[in-house]
Amino acid sequence: MTVLNRRKKRVRSILRTQSERYHFDAFERSTGLRYLSEKELDEYFDRLRFQKGNLILDVGSGSGRITERLSRMGAHVVALDLSETMLTETRSRVDGMVVEFVVGDVQHLPFKQKVFDRVVFARAIKYVPDYRTAIVEVSRVLADEGRAVIEVANKFSYLAVFARPLKLIRLLSRWEILEAAGEAGVVADVQGSFFHLAPRIYGRVNSRAILHFLVSAERVLEKVHPGSVGDRSLLVTCRKRAIAEPR
Repeated sequence: MTVLNRRKKRVRSILRTQSERYHFDAFERSTGLRYLSEKELDEYFDRLRFQKGNLILDVGSGSGRITERLSRMGAHVVALDLSETMLTETRSRVDGMVVEFVVGDVQHLPFKQKVFDRVVFARAIKYVPDYRTAIVEVSRVLADEGRAVIEVANKFSYLAVFARPLKLIRLLSRWEILEAAGEAGVVADVQGSFFHLAPRIYGRVNSRAILHFLVSAERVLEKVHPGSVGDRSLLVTCRKRAIAEPR
């Protein structure tokens, strides 16, 4: 078994064991996490710029947080995840909505070329063994003039010092992402997320006053380290331009 396959198997095992409590623990357990989740969704959707009726692929859909919101806003969503157990959680969240569910690997997307108007790939590429292949596949299924938003764990964040020893999470720099996007044939714009502080800090916050203090601290950190230095995540907006047919 190759290193990449071992890593993929390990990720699938983790998703299987965590799926039942994942959504609550990650997004709803505290006032701070609920704020964090809403702010993240705003960041994704501001960059995605989708319209009602767009066909959108949610890669690494997890418990269905993004799929549910997109569907409620009028998009036609295909939820793709490596874990059947996670997709079961998504199904329960979007019961009654028109959503298609696909078990699959972003490194080998089971779709034809240029079928999706938009692709969102949040909180997941850090677990993918070959991120370059993943971005190539996202580009392949994205329609001409389509747009994809990819969130990556920032190699130069404050969290990087603690994440590196874990070896499960892949950290990427702005330059690595831009290079991979260029190889995939998309034009990429990389910006830092609003957040610098770890989600676990927000997970301990159930006071509005403390939450206000954390948000103020985030704004101070952004002024101290403008750009993407220190940001927990990088938000990559990829645009696929139509290639003129030869005459």
